[in-house]
Amino acid sequence: MIQGGERQEQTTIFCDKQLRKRWWPLPLGEQWVLQYPGLFDFDDLRQAVNQPEKHFCEWYAAIHIFQRDGSISMVEKCAYQNNPVKYERYINLLSQETRDKLDSILAEWHGVQLPDLMVIASDHKTVSFAEVKGPGDRLHHGQPESHEAIKKLGFRVEYIEVAFKDLLRERDAWRMPSPRTRKVPGSDNAVQP
Repeated sequence: MIQGGERQEQTTIFCDKQLRKRWWPLPLGEQWVLQYPGLFDFDDLRQAVNQPEKHFCEWYAAIHIFQRDGSISMVEKCAYQNNPVKYERYINLLSQETRDKLDSILAEWHGVQLPDLMVIASDHKTVSFAEVKGPGDRLHHGQPESHEAIKKLGFRVEYIEVAFKDLLRERDAWRMPSPRTRKVPGSDNAVQP
């Protein structure tokens, strides 16, 4: 559960837990790079393969945002020059003054980075951010405060929680009788003892 910060723009998205368990990062990462080339590139895939316990929730949230409203999300560290493609988009979308203000906010909170996703609306001009958390993940020291400061610059910061569900079990849950319910012989009705 996400803790701290405003909860007004919190979204919970659900994912079958078997998707990550069985398919991440390969072959699913490769499939998503090909299926969503505007969201992910082969550098993103390299990072996912090198750190298989990370990145799934951010990728899943980026796909959700794209399907929800057509926005493109840049996953991971777009404000750093070590990813030239993302960095070029970052500096072309945000003025030097805005980038300097963001840098000041991050420096004030010692080691905090921008939220996980930089979201570019379908107009290719409007930028917002999304912080993504998976099960057991939480906001770290300085994140709620830095996100509030980013909001004060006029950016939207959405909190997205990825919740894993056992979809096969839930699909079949109606078939499983409650331990306290018994069938009446010769009837389709169940009664409580």
